[in-house]
Amino acid sequence: MRIVDDGELGRLATKGPLVFEGAQGALLDQHHGFHPHTTWSNTTPANARELLAEIGGRARVLGVTRTSTTRHGAGPLPTEDTSLRARLPEPHNGDGGYQGAWRVGHLDAVLLRHAVRACEGIDGLAVTHLDRAASGLQWADRYADGTVDLPEGRPGDLAHQRKLTAHLAAARPVLHDLPRDEDAVRAQLERTTGVPVVVTGHGPDRTAHAVRTPVPR
Repeated sequence: MRIVDDGELGRLATKGPLVFEGAQGALLDQHHGFHPHTTWSNTTPANARELLAEIGGRARVLGVTRTSTTRHGAGPLPTEDTSLRARLPEPHNGDGGYQGAWRVGHLDAVLLRHAVRACEGIDGLAVTHLDRAASGLQWADRYADGTVDLPEGRPGDLAHQRKLTAHLAAARPVLHDLPRDEDAVRAQLERTTGVPVVVTGHGPDRTAHAVRTPVPR
């Protein structure tokens, strides 16, 4: 362990780019997630932005999504499809322990847009598991009750976040087949989020990932 002073971040920044990695998914955030199925910490880029602002820097934020939607344990997952667990085996995730069951659903554009807003916007999107797009995956652009975007509330308003949880528990997604062509999937995600796809991934190895365009400054 090395104990440092307040100037350490600035000194590190002079040596090259700083990379901050989110510990958990954005929709588990204590201020924006679906209460009570959240973590008591900030999982959005808010902390990184604050730290960088202290040294006069600016964050470029890269969001990451699969071609499916996943979560561990209880909580809203409107597009959940239990058959996907067998069709999309997950060697490094499973049931057990405090995390609860490993759950899989189809791509949910409503939740994806909510996550982008919770992050106060992002600069680019990385899309992984494109090799699984041909496995009969679908995507939801809205819910049957007409919901396209979840209503915004004041950050940290637990009553509002609990209402979102109840809303999502009753939501029925309107599903469409996910395109099997990579370019079509990428274009669809760009349209639904308004964010450019800058990284694509087709497998578990780093060589299966490609930077398509630099993250916009």
